Amino acid sequence: MKPEAALKNYQEIKAFLKGTPFEKAPIVPISAKHNVNIDVLLNNILSVLTVPPRDETKEPLFFVARSFDINRPGTGIEKLAG
Repeated sequence: MKPEAALKNYQEIKAFLKGTPFEKAPIVPISAKHNVNIDVLLNNILSVLTVPPRDETKEPLFFVARSFDINRPGTGIEKLAG
């Protein structure tokens, strides 16, 4: 991305957030594909959130929420259930 396009995107995001609770939130440009600024994004997240302490001697615990749609694809709106 050209610097001019990046700056334009940044300004559009700032304008979109103006007047919202997120007006002063950091805007971190990243590229996961090219591994650019991932560390900056993580540092910004960690500056706001506290990572809970972990006991690495215990078995991991993983919660899974499952959801099943009972409507078959193509079901008409008048026959939707659930």
